[in-house]
Amino acid sequence: MAAQAILFDFDNTIANTESIREIRERGAYDELTPEAMARVRVYGPVLHLLTAIRAAGIKIGIVTNAGRGYLTPVLQHLNLMDAFDAIVTYTDVRAEGKKPSPKGIELALEQLDVNPGQAILYVGDENTDHEAAYRAGVTPVMPTWATRKSVTMAPAIEMSSTQLIQYLTDPDEFQLFAERCAELGTADYPRQGVYFLALDDSSNVVTLKEQMTSLCFGRYFSQKAAVTAVLHERHALSLEIQRKESEVPYQVPAHWYDLMTHVVRHAPSYIFDDPQQHFDVVTVIPAKTGKDPRLERLLAGVAERLRADGHEATCVPDLLYYLDDAQSQKTLSRVERSYEAKRALQFNDKYADRVAGLRILVIDDVTTTGATMERARNLLLRAGAAGAYGAAIAKTVSLMEDERPCPACGRPLKVKRNGATGEHFWGCTGYADQTNQCKHHEPLVKKECPRCGRDMRVQKVKRTGEKFWSCTGWNQNPACNHSMDYDESEMPI
Repeated sequence: MAAQAILFDFDNTIANTESIREIRERGAYDELTPEAMARVRVYGPVLHLLTAIRAAGIKIGIVTNAGRGYLTPVLQHLNLMDAFDAIVTYTDVRAEGKKPSPKGIELALEQLDVNPGQAILYVGDENTDHEAAYRAGVTPVMPTWATRKSVTMAPAIEMSSTQLIQYLTDPDEFQLFAERCAELGTADYPRQGVYFLALDDSSNVVTLKEQMTSLCFGRYFSQKAAVTAVLHERHALSLEIQRKESEVPYQVPAHWYDLMTHVVRHAPSYIFDDPQQHFDVVTVIPAKTGKDPRLERLLAGVAERLRADGHEATCVPDLLYYLDDAQSQKTLSRVERSYEAKRALQFNDKYADRVAGLRILVIDDVTTTGATMERARNLLLRAGAAGAYGAAIAKTVSLMEDERPCPACGRPLKVKRNGATGEHFWGCTGYADQTNQCKHHEPLVKKECPRCGRDMRVQKVKRTGEKFWSCTGWNQNPACNHSMDYDESEMPI
């Protein structure tokens, strides 16, 4: 469907404004002097992109959480005041309308006299941009030309400025591979390329190949929130994946075989920057004991197709296995998933002398936190593999945010910082409610996550009561799901 309007976030999407970030955050707009803005620049391809969009007769807008008193002088500095048909700022929507609220996008569409829909693109570099787009019923796009931030919320696609210009005349080309296959019922359709989301070990979407550990070819909309439940019902891939909950044995869609065969054949040339490279071994995240081995069936179909081509990759379904008491990831909280994956997913020792120096691809159907794929990759690398990469049919999109309730009043707890000591603690959000104030607070045990540097805290496995350390970044952006064994001696007396 041809684009009807394209909306943009501003800071670090249209222009690099890091040098005046502090001024923006303090609201000290009178400090936006020409000297202060001297380092603010429009990103290289943006002017050409805006010109191309305008030439195509498509309306352009800005939706930003910054105030108008900030945006106006910056746009004047960049000579962009006349580049947009609609501009919506914090000044227009106030606190309740800040992204991830959809209010700003809805107001911009009202100004442009267009209705929400998938033909409206919202281009932004942050999690709140993508969430606001989903809530507003428009298509979220992650720009590869902007800041190199990672995001937890999966967009509809990542695009360069060149691809976005191409999208104006050929929108059907730019869909994630598995989503297009699900819509058409085949992987054999005319296309110029195969599109995917690049993910890191915490299933964050990244724009730098150096950060990528897995490729993801679609989205799965969760049914745990109203917005995503509605999207689920209209999304062919989500409906395709959901069938595994009610159909036993699950009939793997025929085009999944061709999709993953294409990935095995062609992904190495992208990953290794060499068309002559290939994966030596292809395996899957195994089925748990007593569960339907659907991915093993998928791998068997891929193996059959590869053999017909004389491809060099060997398909090994049992390179990994689960302990008999492995718990379903769906029954666990997000913070428990990493710990359970590390405990229950194991490397099959009978292959101990057969993976050294090999490049391995691990197939999964749905990734949410990335904990299972990270564990699989780490097991293979520890066993001596030269490289281990993941390939997932879809990444879960969920707008629900788990909250830790206050034990005194039930309102959410938030991590706060003591202004005097700099120490973090859990504080009730009801502290600011003067009519029904709650002063409950709890200490936050200090332990720094070795992966991302955030604080870690102690969690318990519900089933056993066993304690473990979990990174507090599990619900932040970018997400971190790192967990560690717990040692009682580390706790303060």
